[in-house]
Amino acid sequence: MSHLKRWLRVKVLLPIIIIVAFYNGFWQLSLFHFGFFLAEIHADITPNHDDPPTSELNFDSLPIYKLQRMVFKRPFTILKTGGPVSLFVIGLYFCSYPETLLDANLPTGYGNLTLWRPPAYKGLDIMVFWRALGAKLICFSILFLPPIQNVLCTRFRQYLGKISFSLYLAHVTMN
Repeated sequence: MSHLKRWLRVKVLLPIIIIVAFYNGFWQLSLFHFGFFLAEIHADITPNHDDPPTSELNFDSLPIYKLQRMVFKRPFTILKTGGPVSLFVIGLYFCSYPETLLDANLPTGYGNLTLWRPPAYKGLDIMVFWRALGAKLICFSILFLPPIQNVLCTRFRQYLGKISFSLYLAHVTMN
């Protein structure tokens, strides 16, 4: 996939792979490719400080841009923070899907979620489907929530991230 043009890879191929794999029951493959997709999005939204500025003109100083910024600032600010926060909360709800449903009429709404799953997921896989979807929503929303990123990016947590693969490889031997 690295030889493809970036727009084709990010906007066409990866979403198709993620959706088809997830719908057909290959949730592990879908999560792997979704992580690849998030890395591509993160590369797009992270500023590259090595690039020189493309223009000398400061658009903020022009009157039309000042007017647009004053008029549209409030709704876009609400959407900019409210959208990712909503996705984060919905992701937490999906990740809380119980292993066994005691009663489909519980007021939590999980009984209704059981009906809205693809046909490839049966039995305990229903729980896996909703938890994988919740994990995707949580990870996607964290890309746009700097307060949560600040909590997750402390030096100690970065260190744990660096050694996590080696711990994963050694955990069976340790057990």
